[in-house]
Amino acid sequence: MNGLQKIEMLLRMLAEQSGDKVSPQRLLFVAERLMPLGSAEVCDALVKLVDSSRRFPTVEEVRAAMGRATATPREVGTRIANLIIDAVRRYGETGSANTVAGIEAALGPEAWHVVRCFGGWNAVVEQAGCGELNVFRAQVRDYAEGAMRDGQIRGEQLPVGLPALSEVAAAPTTPHVLPPEKRVLLIAKREEIGRLRDGVVAGEIREADVPALVTAIDRKYDSLEAKP
Repeated sequence: MNGLQKIEMLLRMLAEQSGDKVSPQRLLFVAERLMPLGSAEVCDALVKLVDSSRRFPTVEEVRAAMGRATATPREVGTRIANLIIDAVRRYGETGSANTVAGIEAALGPEAWHVVRCFGGWNAVVEQAGCGELNVFRAQVRDYAEGAMRDGQIRGEQLPVGLPALSEVAAAPTTPHVLPPEKRVLLIAKREEIGRLRDGVVAGEIREADVPALVTAIDRKYDSLEAKP
Protein backbone atom coordinates (compact mmCIF):
# COMPACT_ATOMS: atom_id res chain seq x y z
CA MET A 1 0.00 0.00 0.00
CA ASN A 2 1.52 3.32 -1.07
CA GLY A 3 1.31 6.64 0.76
CA LEU A 4 -1.71 7.92 -1.16
CA GLN A 5 -3.63 4.71 -0.49
CA LYS A 6 -2.83 4.88 3.24
CA ILE A 7 -4.12 8.45 3.39
CA GLU A 8 -7.31 7.44 1.55
CA MET A 9 -7.83 4.52 3.93
CA LEU A 10 -7.55 6.75 7.01
CA LEU A 11 -9.81 9.38 5.45
CA ARG A 12 -12.37 6.66 4.76
CA MET A 13 -12.20 5.60 8.41
CA LEU A 14 -12.81 9.20 9.48
CA ALA A 15 -15.77 9.48 7.10
CA GLU A 16 -17.32 6.26 8.43
CA GLN A 17 -16.69 7.30 12.04
CA SER A 18 -18.29 10.70 11.53
CA GLY A 19 -21.28 9.36 9.62
CA ASP A 20 -20.59 11.87 6.81
CA LYS A 21 -21.38 10.75 3.28
CA VAL A 22 -18.06 11.31 1.49
CA SER A 23 -17.81 10.23 -2.13
CA PRO A 24 -14.76 8.30 -3.41
CA GLN A 25 -13.99 11.28 -5.63
CA ARG A 26 -13.86 13.64 -2.66
CA LEU A 27 -11.70 11.18 -0.69
CA LEU A 28 -9.22 11.05 -3.56
CA PHE A 29 -9.29 14.84 -3.99
CA VAL A 30 -8.53 15.46 -0.29
CA ALA A 31 -5.85 12.75 -0.27
CA GLU A 32 -4.11 14.30 -3.27
CA ARG A 33 -4.22 17.75 -1.62
CA LEU A 34 -2.56 16.27 1.47
CA MET A 35 0.14 14.21 -0.28
CA PRO A 36 2.58 17.14 -0.84
CA LEU A 37 2.71 17.59 2.96
CA GLY A 38 4.41 14.19 3.32
CA SER A 39 2.48 10.92 3.49
CA ALA A 40 4.02 9.71 6.77
CA GLU A 41 3.32 13.00 8.60
CA VAL A 42 -0.20 13.17 7.16
CA CYS A 43 -0.95 9.61 8.26
CA ASP A 44 0.26 10.38 11.79
CA ALA A 45 -2.06 13.40 11.93
CA LEU A 46 -5.01 11.40 10.57
CA VAL A 47 -4.47 8.70 13.22
CA LYS A 48 -4.71 11.44 15.88
CA LEU A 49 -7.92 12.70 14.28
CA VAL A 50 -9.39 9.19 14.23
CA ASP A 51 -9.01 9.20 18.01
CA SER A 52 -10.37 12.70 18.57
CA SER A 53 -12.51 13.92 15.66
CA ARG A 54 -16.23 13.28 15.22
CA ARG A 55 -16.55 14.74 11.76
CA PHE A 56 -14.75 14.49 8.44
CA PRO A 57 -11.82 16.94 8.54
CA THR A 58 -10.97 19.66 6.07
CA VAL A 59 -7.47 19.92 4.59
CA GLU A 60 -6.82 22.88 6.89
CA GLU A 61 -7.84 20.85 9.95
CA VAL A 62 -5.40 18.11 8.97
CA ARG A 63 -2.67 20.74 8.54
CA ALA A 64 -3.50 22.10 11.99
CA ALA A 65 -3.23 18.58 13.46
CA MET A 66 0.25 18.45 11.92
CA GLY A 67 1.16 21.78 13.52
CA ARG A 68 1.27 23.36 10.06
CA ALA A 69 -1.85 25.49 9.97
CA THR A 70 -1.89 27.97 7.09
CA ALA A 71 -1.43 31.59 8.05
CA THR A 72 -4.29 33.99 7.36
CA PRO A 73 -4.13 36.21 4.24
CA ARG A 74 -3.46 39.23 6.46
CA GLU A 75 -0.58 37.43 8.20
CA VAL A 76 0.93 36.43 4.85
CA GLY A 77 0.47 39.94 3.48
CA THR A 78 2.21 41.43 6.51
CA ARG A 79 5.08 38.98 6.26
CA ILE A 80 5.60 39.62 2.54
CA ALA A 81 5.50 43.40 3.07
CA ASN A 82 8.08 43.15 5.84
CA LEU A 83 10.30 40.92 3.69
CA ILE A 84 10.20 43.33 0.76
CA ILE A 85 10.90 46.39 2.93
CA ASP A 86 13.77 44.54 4.63
CA ALA A 87 15.16 43.63 1.19
CA VAL A 88 14.93 47.26 0.04
CA ARG A 89 16.94 48.35 3.08
CA ARG A 90 19.52 45.59 2.61
CA TYR A 91 20.03 45.66 -1.14
CA GLY A 92 18.92 49.03 -2.53
CA GLU A 93 18.74 49.85 -6.22
CA THR A 94 20.98 48.00 -8.67
CA GLY A 95 21.75 48.06 -12.38
CA SER A 96 22.96 44.46 -12.37
CA ALA A 97 20.57 41.86 -13.80
CA ASN A 98 22.49 39.16 -11.95
CA THR A 99 22.01 40.98 -8.65
CA VAL A 100 18.29 41.34 -9.32
CA ALA A 101 18.18 37.59 -10.00
CA GLY A 102 19.93 37.03 -6.67
CA ILE A 103 17.40 39.21 -4.86
CA GLU A 104 14.57 37.31 -6.57
CA ALA A 105 16.04 34.00 -5.36
CA ALA A 106 16.42 35.41 -1.83
CA LEU A 107 12.82 36.61 -1.64
CA GLY A 108 11.31 33.49 -3.20
CA PRO A 109 8.62 33.20 -5.90
CA GLU A 110 5.67 34.44 -3.86
CA ALA A 111 7.21 37.67 -2.56
CA TRP A 112 8.73 38.21 -6.03
CA HIS A 113 5.25 37.91 -7.56
CA VAL A 114 4.31 40.98 -5.52
CA VAL A 115 7.52 42.79 -6.54
CA ARG A 116 6.72 42.21 -10.24
CA CYS A 117 3.21 43.58 -9.78
CA PHE A 118 4.67 46.78 -8.32
CA GLY A 119 6.79 47.29 -11.45
CA GLY A 120 9.93 45.27 -10.68
CA TRP A 121 12.76 45.58 -8.21
CA ASN A 122 14.10 49.07 -8.91
CA ALA A 123 10.53 50.44 -9.14
CA VAL A 124 9.86 49.01 -5.67
CA VAL A 125 13.03 50.64 -4.32
CA GLU A 126 12.00 53.98 -5.81
CA GLN A 127 8.46 53.76 -4.45
CA ALA A 128 9.72 52.80 -0.99
CA GLY A 129 11.96 55.88 -1.04
CA CYS A 130 9.13 58.30 -1.74
CA GLY A 131 6.94 59.71 0.98
CA GLU A 132 5.93 57.71 4.03
CA LEU A 133 7.46 54.22 4.09
CA ASN A 134 4.63 52.79 6.20
CA VAL A 135 2.11 53.85 3.55
CA PHE A 136 4.00 51.84 0.94
CA ARG A 137 4.33 48.92 3.37
CA ALA A 138 0.54 48.94 3.83
CA GLN A 139 -0.01 49.00 0.06
CA VAL A 140 2.26 45.98 -0.39
CA ARG A 141 0.59 44.18 2.51
CA ASP A 142 -2.92 44.80 1.17
CA TYR A 143 -1.96 43.70 -2.33
CA ALA A 144 -0.29 40.50 -1.08
CA GLU A 145 -3.30 39.78 1.13
CA GLY A 146 -5.61 40.11 -1.90
CA ALA A 147 -3.31 37.92 -4.00
CA MET A 148 -3.55 35.16 -1.40
CA ARG A 149 -7.33 35.44 -1.19
CA ASP A 150 -7.45 35.15 -5.00
CA GLY A 151 -5.20 32.07 -4.96
CA GLN A 152 -2.27 33.79 -6.69
CA ILE A 153 0.01 32.92 -3.76
CA ARG A 154 -0.31 30.45 -0.87
CA GLY A 155 2.14 31.81 1.69
CA GLU A 156 4.10 28.56 1.73
CA GLN A 157 7.32 29.66 -0.01
CA LEU A 158 8.50 32.59 2.09
CA PRO A 159 12.07 32.71 3.43
CA VAL A 160 12.70 32.89 7.15
CA GLY A 161 15.42 35.52 6.67
CA LEU A 162 17.40 37.28 3.94
CA PRO A 163 21.08 36.80 3.05
CA ALA A 164 23.59 39.63 3.16
CA LEU A 165 24.11 41.86 0.13
CA SER A 166 27.49 40.22 -0.56
CA GLU A 167 25.71 36.89 -1.06
CA VAL A 168 23.29 38.17 -3.71
CA ALA A 169 25.18 41.02 -5.40
CA ALA A 170 27.06 40.37 -8.62
CA ALA A 171 28.00 44.07 -8.75
CA PRO A 172 28.07 46.78 -6.09
CA THR A 173 24.80 48.59 -5.51
CA THR A 174 24.78 52.34 -5.10
CA PRO A 175 22.79 54.67 -2.88
CA HIS A 176 19.84 56.19 -4.71
CA VAL A 177 19.28 59.92 -4.16
CA LEU A 178 16.25 61.36 -5.91
CA PRO A 179 16.19 64.93 -7.22
CA PRO A 180 13.11 66.87 -6.03
CA GLU A 181 11.40 66.84 -9.45
CA LYS A 182 11.69 63.07 -9.78
CA ARG A 183 10.57 62.58 -6.19
CA VAL A 184 7.29 64.41 -6.91
CA LEU A 185 6.68 62.27 -10.00
CA LEU A 186 7.45 59.05 -8.17
CA ILE A 187 5.07 59.91 -5.33
CA ALA A 188 2.32 60.49 -7.92
CA LYS A 189 3.29 57.25 -9.68
CA ARG A 190 3.18 55.29 -6.43
CA GLU A 191 -0.27 56.67 -5.63
CA GLU A 192 -1.54 55.71 -9.10
CA ILE A 193 -0.16 52.17 -8.75
CA GLY A 194 -1.68 52.05 -5.26
CA ARG A 195 -5.09 52.78 -6.79
CA LEU A 196 -4.58 49.74 -9.03
CA ARG A 197 -4.07 47.57 -5.96
CA ASP A 198 -7.21 49.05 -4.40
CA GLY A 199 -9.08 48.20 -7.59
CA VAL A 200 -7.91 44.58 -7.46
CA VAL A 201 -8.93 44.24 -3.79
CA ALA A 202 -12.34 45.79 -4.59
CA GLY A 203 -12.81 43.44 -7.55
CA GLU A 204 -12.88 46.32 -10.06
CA ILE A 205 -9.62 45.32 -11.78
CA ARG A 206 -8.56 41.81 -12.79
CA GLU A 207 -5.32 40.51 -11.28
CA ALA A 208 -4.20 39.38 -14.75
CA ASP A 209 -4.47 42.97 -16.06
CA VAL A 210 -2.21 44.50 -13.37
CA PRO A 211 1.22 43.93 -15.04
CA ALA A 212 0.09 45.60 -18.27
CA LEU A 213 -1.48 48.50 -16.38
CA VAL A 214 1.70 48.97 -14.31
CA THR A 215 3.75 48.98 -17.53
CA ALA A 216 1.48 51.67 -18.98
CA ILE A 217 1.90 53.78 -15.83
CA ASP A 218 5.69 53.30 -16.01
CA ARG A 219 5.75 54.51 -19.60
CA LYS A 220 3.64 57.54 -18.78
CA TYR A 221 5.93 58.64 -15.98
CA ASP A 222 9.05 57.82 -17.97
CA SER A 223 7.83 60.23 -20.66
CA LEU A 224 7.10 62.89 -18.02
CA GLU A 225 10.61 62.53 -16.59
CA ALA A 226 12.10 62.88 -20.08
CA LYS A 227 10.42 66.24 -20.63
CA PRO A 228 12.72 69.26 -20.04
